[in-house]
Amino acid sequence: MKWPLMMIIAGMLFLTVHGGGNSLTGVSRLEQTVAHSAPNRAFVPAANSQYEDHVAHWIQQIAKQAGFEAWQDATWTSDSLGAGMHSWLVEVKAESDGQAVGYLIVGADQAGDYRLLEYGLGPYTLFDTRLTQPYANAHGFDGKQGVWTRLYMRPLEALWMVELVEMVETEDTATKRKRTGLFDAYSGEYYDVSEEKLAGMLNGGESAGIPGMEATVEAALISREMKILRGSNQTCSDPFDHTPWVAEQPIQETEAGELETWLTKQPLTYTQRIVQDHILLVATVCGIHVWQDAHDTEAPEIRYWAVDHGGMRYVPARALQEKGSFYPSS
Repeated sequence: MKWPLMMIIAGMLFLTVHGGGNSLTGVSRLEQTVAHSAPNRAFVPAANSQYEDHVAHWIQQIAKQAGFEAWQDATWTSDSLGAGMHSWLVEVKAESDGQAVGYLIVGADQAGDYRLLEYGLGPYTLFDTRLTQPYANAHGFDGKQGVWTRLYMRPLEALWMVELVEMVETEDTATKRKRTGLFDAYSGEYYDVSEEKLAGMLNGGESAGIPGMEATVEAALISREMKILRGSNQTCSDPFDHTPWVAEQPIQETEAGELETWLTKQPLTYTQRIVQDHILLVATVCGIHVWQDAHDTEAPEIRYWAVDHGGMRYVPARALQEKGSFYPSS
């Protein structure tokens, strides 16, 4: 059965890890007990050279861009983000020492074509618990005891949900209490979210609120052999040094080309509501990669913009435009 890309981007991925085996346990939730399980790093779609060719080609193209030199001659491994969901986390590793230098998120659309959902620079990848664990510990979530669930809602909204059962003791009784914490899967930041908001996410409230995602964003994702025509970068700024997003109106340009005119002069501050509009994400957009079909120069260009959000992530420009707002950084 093939799944729409809408399910990949907006769905929450359910897969319970039991030792060495994987089993589907519901609609879409990946439960990973961090202390007792290891990700399936070698997993790729069975006997699918197209997947491997696409990933290798994309890595080769990205490696030609400034800042991605460590991707040259790199190796990679692939980890499924959920049984039956047709989406993968690709970890890119330096040939010299095997250390992570970046990642890709790859999804399969309804026709079975592989699409590049986002990519980023290392040394940490999306869903790397080394980043999240200190934040989890600081908020009382011990990873050795908790159950960690991966939630990939859309680009820039990748989350760890950590569930912990504690014993609460009084003079006469001892009862169990469940605590749930939500953390950004890339920056590690803790999001203080009510149980009601969490329930809304788990019941699919997020996927119902993405107008035009399938029609516009899916059409603006790399899905075949493409080359990067050009790339540019600005020095990233701290979005909290200058805060027009607090009280001023956003930039009104609606086309990617118009916004790129701004980006060639200065970085832009970007804001987006996530977790059912409960959390305001603030980041800086400070780079551009423009892709085009390697065999058809008349094909439309496809843009991925660099977002500095605890690290550099290249996200489809259309996805950013659909969900957020842009402001001058100075």
